[in-house]
Amino acid sequence: MQFQNDWRITANANVAFRSKYTLEADLDPASVEKAWAKLDMRLEIASPDALWRFAVYARNLTNVRTSSFTYIWPFPRLTG
Repeated sequence: MQFQNDWRITANANVAFRSKYTLEADLDPASVEKAWAKLDMRLEIASPDALWRFAVYARNLTNVRTSSFTYIWPFPRLTG
């Protein structure tokens, strides 16, 4: 968006989505990751001569926590 005096505002949004999937090759139900969507946004204002810009960037505005792998200990816990 460009204003009358040539100041410029730019806004961007990015959505990353992943459907439900299994993190491990053995298809263990404990390693299933639920579907998720993450939203990132950026807002920038630039001077008319483009000598400076001010931008704000936010990641994961949906506050989603995801896993990259799981490890489930195969042995029962031993307590003393």
